Amino acid sequence: MSSFDERDGASSETSGESAAPVPDTAALLAQDRADARAAGRQAGYEEGLRQGYAAGEQSGREAGFAEGREAGYAEGLETARRQAREEAAQLHLIAQTCAESVAQIEEKMGQALIGLALDIARQVIRTKLDQQPESVVDAVREVLHMQPVTQGTLRLWLHPLDVDLVRQYLNEELQDARWRVLADESVLRGGCRAETPYGEIDGTLQTRWHRVAASLGRDSQWETP
Repeated sequence: MSSFDERDGASSETSGESAAPVPDTAALLAQDRADARAAGRQAGYEEGLRQGYAAGEQSGREAGFAEGREAGYAEGLETARRQAREEAAQLHLIAQTCAESVAQIEEKMGQALIGLALDIARQVIRTKLDQQPESVVDAVREVLHMQPVTQGTLRLWLHPLDVDLVRQYLNEELQDARWRVLADESVLRGGCRAETPYGEIDGTLQTRWHRVAASLGRDSQWETP
């Protein structure tokens, strides 16, 4: 009997030592929830970090693009303004050069026209003297009336071919003022030279022509044919 009891006791001790404890379900659920929260927090952190980085990168890209565009626009505007100023300066220089060229052309044309007019006038005078030699009378009469009548010596020099013409048309005036008419081949036809107590009067064709040309700004001498 004693051996049966011992075996029974030993069996009981063996059964008590090998039996596992029953797990706590609530604790397991709590741990799972904690682990899930931690995993979700980590995943959310990583996702937020990723999205934040992407958003920051996009924002930085947009800001950089906007800044670059603004800087490029300002630089382009300044370049355009500088080019406009340079082109305006070039146009002003071209306009000034053209104006000076036009002025020079006008001056040259004006001088050319004056020269042409003098040439024509010279030919007209020569033709008139050839066809109407009596035209010398007007020049002589003008000289005779430049000085008042005086008792002094009055001399009038004419070209030899004009002496008779002047005496024919102005004989009375010459006698009243007691002018002495003299021939001088150095005096061209159409002109005269007078001597009075008040001085000499140069009415030669050369001098009268030079005065007319000088009034037009030209230094032109009468040319004998």
